Amino acid sequence: MKTFLLATAAASAAIMCPSAWAQNAEHPDTVVGGIEYHYEDSIAITEEDSLDATRTVTVKGYVATALTQAGRRLEHVVIGPSVDGVPVEAVGDSLFMGNTSIRSLRLVGVSRVGQRSFHGCANLGSVDLGEDLLLMGVSAFEGCTGLYSVSVPRQTNVVGQGAFRGCKGVEYVYLDGPEVVQEDAFAGCENLRMVLVGPDVKGVRSQAFADCPNLRVLAFNNDCEPGLFPFAWGLATDAFTGMPDGSIVVHAPEKYRGVSGNPYVQMAEDPRYTKFAKNVVYDGTTGVEGIEADAEAPARYFTPGGVEVSADDMAPGLYIVLKGGRAAKVLVR
Repeated sequence: MKTFLLATAAASAAIMCPSAWAQNAEHPDTVVGGIEYHYEDSIAITEEDSLDATRTVTVKGYVATALTQAGRRLEHVVIGPSVDGVPVEAVGDSLFMGNTSIRSLRLVGVSRVGQRSFHGCANLGSVDLGEDLLLMGVSAFEGCTGLYSVSVPRQTNVVGQGAFRGCKGVEYVYLDGPEVVQEDAFAGCENLRMVLVGPDVKGVRSQAFADCPNLRVLAFNNDCEPGLFPFAWGLATDAFTGMPDGSIVVHAPEKYRGVSGNPYVQMAEDPRYTKFAKNVVYDGTTGVEGIEADAEAPARYFTPGGVEVSADDMAPGLYIVLKGGRAAKVLVR
């Protein structure tokens, strides 16, 4: 698994600042649905692996760079997968920053969300990041207080620093990916109750979940391998600051109950991780089956991308159901 980062500061500026670009004769700037797109044929990206080896690659495609007057009033935004048959590769820096009109976002085929792209979009209530997102920039969704849940797809390599900082409405975070959750990524999510971790997560940096006083459950999917967690996983000892000691219960997959050298038990008992309770709860196939539920709470259904759907409108596919303090995956056939 590899981490993708912008190659240089200059490259980053070029990717997200269309005014610095010349028009492409074959693929001119164009407006679709109130969003202006600029084509770039040499977007430099550095590919970094776990051994810190790097190489530079380039991609070609459109970048969403500006909004028209109509675009600033959009409530339901879809970006991608293409413009005139050419892939949309990125959402530009600060594109919707401070916009209070946008209420839902769906990305299709987009590989990058820039810095502060949706910062302060207080009425943004649902986000579907798609299946192709590789990078989420610094403060990309910071201060989006209307979000209820966040689902990061498996393809994603990096959740940038402060990406969801101060999203006070978020109660559930599902990390199907990414490889790295950067500093302060979910800091200040005051109502966050549960984090569900998938098998590809290998690094959670300092203060990533700082000041989340209601966080009580750190649950692991059944396909998480014990050899990868927690010591090779890169869990910062101060990732969960600002909450009482012993307040977070680790929920491990049932198949690791009684396993010699159980890494989940090692983590819970490790004195460096003071925020974890010493007891480990073992759950079923999703890693969260045993979380106590409120029988009176209404069930809510979400796509893996975090978009809430009605139970009456669920097409065949995989969904996450949230009921009280319980979360589970359901397959609708």
